[in-house]
Amino acid sequence: MCSKTIQKNRKQSAEIQSNRCFYCNFPIWHQTNKQQFIQRYNLTPKQAKWLQCTAEHLTARCDGGDNRQENIVAACRYCNQKRHQYTAPPAPDAYRSLVTKRVSKNKWFPNSLAERLTFSHNSPHNKNVSN
Repeated sequence: MCSKTIQKNRKQSAEIQSNRCFYCNFPIWHQTNKQQFIQRYNLTPKQAKWLQCTAEHLTARCDGGDNRQENIVAACRYCNQKRHQYTAPPAPDAYRSLVTKRVSKNKWFPNSLAERLTFSHNSPHNKNVSN
């Protein structure tokens, strides 16, 4: 379970980021609006789980990072988990570049999720929407 400080900073980061993932820029959701998010983007609960808002420490706590707002961004569960599958996770900016490149080639998310998200991600009316 996250500390209250991390929860508060995660929510604040998500708001600053217009409720979009720091890495892939796709929409993310919070605990209180899962059903609304599923309906809005026509996702299954399993697909929506990957887009749940998580707190990402830019400098990991094990590397001396802390829970201050400046060190926490909002990332979808998928991007956060994928980053930490590396033996040595890449620096946030390098990882963001990698993700952006793969998203542009439609080679980031699993196919079933990518198909649904690509439509909503590229639709002009869905840019910078709050969830």
